[in-house]
Amino acid sequence: MSKLLAVALALIMSAAVHAASLGKQCRRSCAQTITDCAATTGKKKGPCKKQVLRRCKREGLATCQIAVSTTTTLTSSPTSSTSSTEPGPTVDLSGRWIVAQLDTGRCTVPLLAGPYQLTQRGKDLDIGLGATTLSGRVSGRGNVVVSDGFDDGGCQVRIDLRAELGTDGAISGDLDADVRCQGPGSCRDRGSLRITREQ
Repeated sequence: MSKLLAVALALIMSAAVHAASLGKQCRRSCAQTITDCAATTGKKKGPCKKQVLRRCKREGLATCQIAVSTTTTLTSSPTSSTSSTEPGPTVDLSGRWIVAQLDTGRCTVPLLAGPYQLTQRGKDLDIGLGATTLSGRVSGRGNVVVSDGFDDGGCQVRIDLRAELGTDGAISGDLDADVRCQGPGSCRDRGSLRITREQ
């Protein structure tokens, strides 16, 4: 009985050490991705860090691998120049997308029910929702950040979306909706959005 207990404890300790090790590796590997997310949203790193590290722990270190090309030129004189360039997104999200799951909490925003027409130009992303177009940014392997607003039937709607392209081909993430109306109907809540490319 004590051998079984010792084996069980060893397995539990091994799993805990592995989880701690993966968390540490994710923090190191994802530092640039977190910085890019914060720079794109113009907000503090906290929300980006939480989202990126959660994805890294779930999907592995490959989610934060950033290809950086470095060029060094040496001349006959003792001077040298070094330049680093970070590539743009490695995916193209352009196309028609449909809602697989939408949760806006207490807020009702019918326009978000889609469909979505995404047009990507480099890091810039336009999200067409009928006659309304929201602007966002794409980085890395499909990290999407949208912080934009529109008028919806007399209400001012502000949308903040931090999402990512998953290995299953869907874009999913956290959605904050802030709806300000003259009369009833104002609300602010957090939810989620998941869209898939139309077949």
